[in-house]
Amino acid sequence: MTKNNKLLFSVFENLNGIQGAFQTTPTQTLNFSELVSYYKSQENRELSQAILLATTPEAKNKLKSKRAYFTPYGTFSIRRNANILERNNIVSIDIDGLKNEEEAGVIRKQLAEHPSTLFALLSTRGKGIKAMMLVDAGFTTEEQFNQLKHVFKPYLRDFLKIDADKIDEAQFKLSQPCYFSFDADMFVNAGAEPLQLDFNYKEPIRKPFKAVTIPTSADTNIETYVLKVLQSKVDLLTPNGARHPKLANIKALAELIHYAPQLENQILSTFIQAGEN
Repeated sequence: MTKNNKLLFSVFENLNGIQGAFQTTPTQTLNFSELVSYYKSQENRELSQAILLATTPEAKNKLKSKRAYFTPYGTFSIRRNANILERNNIVSIDIDGLKNEEEAGVIRKQLAEHPSTLFALLSTRGKGIKAMMLVDAGFTTEEQFNQLKHVFKPYLRDFLKIDADKIDEAQFKLSQPCYFSFDADMFVNAGAEPLQLDFNYKEPIRKPFKAVTIPTSADTNIETYVLKVLQSKVDLLTPNGARHPKLANIKALAELIHYAPQLENQILSTFIQAGEN
């Protein structure tokens, strides 16, 4: 197993009492052969079996917190996008929400027949798939997520003939963790060939804001009120809590522009900046 052993992965295990997702400092670096051996290890098999057989959610979650993970896209000094050391030209694949183990087995077989698949295995519950494909990636780390989302994901959807929403986009993030699971029938192909795709997705160019003439009859009281409402809506755009209710709250922006068209530029630019932040 040597052809793709130049691929290197950071592994994150229990260290100084910190484990699971809270552990962001790598504990070791593995090449592809070593990564596969880790998957097939007795320790990983026993932990996966214990998670599967746990009788309560509390027991299951406690066992899950002990599970190690690795970073498919390369090695990191700390698990954060900016701290990548070496990058792998691969795509990490996570397919979930399948009906049963039989359907998952069919998809694993399809992936096994693809010449670019490095490995494919069932998730612990048997209703999902974890896999990695080798790709000829001609994009930067900053472009990775959008290229994989808009170019690779449609390709994989069509190849597997599954609904796009079953393909987890989170696995396209540069520093996204991939947790180990055990599958006795794990497919491995150390001689995978890079998938040739035209990663040509371009971000839409934001149209310039139109100049708005402020009418001389503008009511300053209305403007003051509009800007106060705008600030209250922007304050709701935080990373905490459910996303959709927050988005619903800012629909009133259209009304603000209607009542104060002279403030259109300020309303839109303030909202967009808050959204990006």
